[in-house]
Amino acid sequence: MIQNRIGKILKSLNTNLYEREEAINLTLLAALAGESIFLLGKPGVAKSLIARRLKEVFKNGEAFEYLMHRFSTPDEIFGPIAISKLKDNDTYERKTKHYLPQADVVFLDEIWKAGPSIQNTLLTVINEKIYRNGQQVLNIPLKALIAASNELPAKNEGLGALWDRFIVRLMVNPIQNQSAFESYLSDDFKDRTFNIPETLKITNQEYVQWQEAINDIKLSKPVIDCIHTIRHYIEEYNKAEETKLYISDRRWKKIVRLLKTAAFCNNRQEVTIVDGFIISHAIWDHDNQMPYVNQMVQKAIAVNAYPDIDELQALEEEITNFEVYINKVTQIEEEVSYQKPILVDRDGGKYYMFNQDLILKYRGDYYNYLKVEDFNKLNNTRYKEVQLFYFQKYHAASYYSNSKKIKIKRASENSVWIKNGYGEKTEMPFICEEATKKEIVFKHPNQETLKLLDKKATYIIKTLVKHQKNVQKLQQSYKLQSENHVFLNGKMDIMIQNGLNQTLQAITGYHSKVLKLKAVYEAPEVV
Repeated sequence: MIQNRIGKILKSLNTNLYEREEAINLTLLAALAGESIFLLGKPGVAKSLIARRLKEVFKNGEAFEYLMHRFSTPDEIFGPIAISKLKDNDTYERKTKHYLPQADVVFLDEIWKAGPSIQNTLLTVINEKIYRNGQQVLNIPLKALIAASNELPAKNEGLGALWDRFIVRLMVNPIQNQSAFESYLSDDFKDRTFNIPETLKITNQEYVQWQEAINDIKLSKPVIDCIHTIRHYIEEYNKAEETKLYISDRRWKKIVRLLKTAAFCNNRQEVTIVDGFIISHAIWDHDNQMPYVNQMVQKAIAVNAYPDIDELQALEEEITNFEVYINKVTQIEEEVSYQKPILVDRDGGKYYMFNQDLILKYRGDYYNYLKVEDFNKLNNTRYKEVQLFYFQKYHAASYYSNSKKIKIKRASENSVWIKNGYGEKTEMPFICEEATKKEIVFKHPNQETLKLLDKKATYIIKTLVKHQKNVQKLQQSYKLQSENHVFLNGKMDIMIQNGLNQTLQAITGYHSKVLKLKAVYEAPEVV
């Protein structure tokens, strides 16, 4: 099994290293995909060691390593000019043996210090895996070009095209865990042997066969939807942020190849949403974008984890339409009479009025007007001290009033509770008049309509149960895929499970709603 073999290779590559598992995993993934990787980090964090170890993965593999500087020449990277050929045959060729064009794994440190002539040649080398040596076009054996630097490419220096060629981008930090750091300090480096068994090493023939097999890996619908969602998130991000994210079409194509390689190495014929976490290592341009990119990818994976989400959303619309139809066949609008408090206008104010005889009997005074605005502020839980008013005619067009504060709370829409000084309370109604209003009255559907409603409800419930079972199966499947993923080691499973749990909650909510709708139309009389 390729998955088992890749797992053993990774275990060997990580021997006697501290906190470099992610860098090792992604470097091997990039190499198996035929893509290049950029490692961002300070000196002394094992970037060059990772490249040297990667060479051992390939049977009879050759490596080339070089530290770039401002005065580096093409001769130092691609080989010196063959003087004899230039002299005897007037042919401009390089001696490429032991240089980049003959290497399986290349490590170029301080990559951004390379001059324009080296950069331009690297563009073709990385993208097309060919090197033009004089009149010859050489197909080079390059599996991976690993570049490193302690800084990102400077703006406005023509480095954008080369930067775009590095599909995988990874920040390599110093050892963070205190225990791991102490172990590193205590390591005497006497037993630092590194060896990959010959039976695990990948031959050139196998590598070629694997490339063809990777081409045949399919993309699942959730992965395609996830990519569309990420692209949408990037558009929204670019509207708000000054530092833009740009992912070229070519880059997306190469990202997909990374995902296909991950699926192939995990013995799958299809890329699943589990592989999608790799995208977060391929779409940032500046280190300050990393947190946003991680959030984008994780959110996109969560919302697209369920492949039939579109069908489920369509079912949600069906439930809404079902509810509208139920309301149509079970509700009629009727005009009903009710008691409405009489509204009294006094000097521009709006008041409700209590029966004066009741007030006199209970309070022993004449204060029987309550402001409408005060009444509207009342609730039926707590007493509130408000003013009651008493009005007498001042002249034909006006009144004068007295007021008194008492404690009351709302009893109904046309009455209040009044509490006296002894703590006794009495419900006091306003003076009302008869009015009419339109109300919805429920009716029971006929038998034929009931059958249609039951048929629809049964169909929706069965479909929801089907989706629920599918999501639960996916949870188990994704969990196993994540736990056994040779490049991710299960640490991202929680994001997928959160997305699926949200889908399950939605299904439960839809189910509950349908049952409530059934209760409406199955009720024998008014609900």
